[in-house]
Amino acid sequence: LNTTVCDGGDIELTSSATGTTLAYFWSGPNSFTSTEQNPLISSVGLAANGTYTVTISNSCGSTSSSVSVTVLANPTITLTNTINICQGATSFSIPYSATTGSPDEFYIQAGTPAYPNFIANSYPLTASPLTVSVDGSAAPGSYLFSVQVINTSVPCLSGLYTITLNVIAPPAAGITNNTGTTVLSCANTSISLTATGGGTYLWDSGSTDANRSVSVAGTYTVTVTNNGCTASSQVTITGNSTPPTAVITPSSGTLTCTVTSINLVASGGTSYLW
Repeated sequence: LNTTVCDGGDIELTSSATGTTLAYFWSGPNSFTSTEQNPLISSVGLAANGTYTVTISNSCGSTSSSVSVTVLANPTITLTNTINICQGATSFSIPYSATTGSPDEFYIQAGTPAYPNFIANSYPLTASPLTVSVDGSAAPGSYLFSVQVINTSVPCLSGLYTITLNVIAPPAAGITNNTGTTVLSCANTSISLTATGGGTYLWDSGSTDANRSVSVAGTYTVTVTNNGCTASSQVTITGNSTPPTAVITPSSGTLTCTVTSINLVASGGTSYLW
C-alpha cells in the first residue's frame, strides 16, 4: 500500500482477511468505489487525496478498515526559456524566479535540434541561476533542451519545460588602416585606424571610438562587442625616423670662361628645398 503518491501517479490499495467467500467493498474520495480485493487507481489527481475504507464481509459478518492517502502536487519552476551564449562557451545559466512543491534537483536533456555531445544529467537545484555545462563545440544557431524539477524525498517530478539556447557567433573584429602604410616616418607622422565588426569598440587606450590616430610605433589592440559576444584584433605600427642622406651630383665643379654653368641634381629625398 502506498500512502503517499504524486499527482498523476497510481494508488495501490491492498487488503487481507481470513475466512471463506469474502466480499470486498472499497470507497473513497472523488466517488471512488471498487469490489476488488486490491484495487489499483491509475493516474490519480489531487482530488484522490483522502481516506479510503474497505469493508470485508461474508455470511458470518463484516469488518472495516481505513487508510489515509496523500496525493502531492508535482513540483513546478518558473524558468527563463530563452538563453543566449557566445560560440565556444562551456556553460550556460538558467535563471529562475519561483518554485512550488519543494524541488531539490533538476534534470536536463537535449531536445531537437540537439546541442552536440550533450549528455543528460541531474544537478542539485541551487539558487538562481542554474548552471549547465556544455563542451563549447556547437556552431552558431538555436538548440533545444527540456528541463524537469524533482522533489527527491517523495519523489515527485514536474512536467517538461522547454529552453531555447541561442549560440551566437563572435563579431568579425578588424582594423582598417586608412593611411595605407604601417610605417611612421618623418614624412608620415601619424596613421589613421578604424575598428570594424561592432557593435561597440574598446581600444587598449580606453577609447570607445571606432576611429583612432596613432603617432607612436607599437601594437594596437581593439576589442569588439556585438550581441554580447566579443573578439579582438590588432595591428602593429613600426617607425622609421632615419633622416634622408642628401646628395648633390656632381659634388664639385669649376666655372670657367668656357664652362659658365653647372647642372646640379639633388637626390636622397622625396622633396627638396634649395
